[in-house]
Amino acid sequence: MKVTEWNGDKLLARVIAAEHAATDETTSAAADIAESIHPWKAHKATGLESQVISEPAEVDTGAVVGRFGTTRRRGFYGLFLEKGWEHADKSDVVLEFERPFLRPAGDLEFPLYPPRLKLEYEKRG
Repeated sequence: MKVTEWNGDKLLARVIAAEHAATDETTSAAADIAESIHPWKAHKATGLESQVISEPAEVDTGAVVGRFGTTRRRGFYGLFLEKGWEHADKSDVVLEFERPFLRPAGDLEFPLYPPRLKLEYEKRG
């Protein structure tokens, strides 16, 4: 009888390492793009674009998860630029400052995740 050696643990470790690397590369690139297309680039030292970050990938409930965006202290303000906001000016309600910069960055970088994942997986083979 032939015995097959179990390599599932090694395979899983290889997949997770590749996911971490591909996720970090993708979210970092998206954060760089978001920062570069942010409408208030001139105020780098104190402005919202200085709050655009990517966080290292981590395992969360069995999946590798990465984040980028305006997640630091004052970073919630990025939502106002993504969606715009309303204010009352006399009797009119005006939607202003809708200038997305996070979503367009994600739209450019997220499609590149699968080939990055494949490359990272193959590098670990």
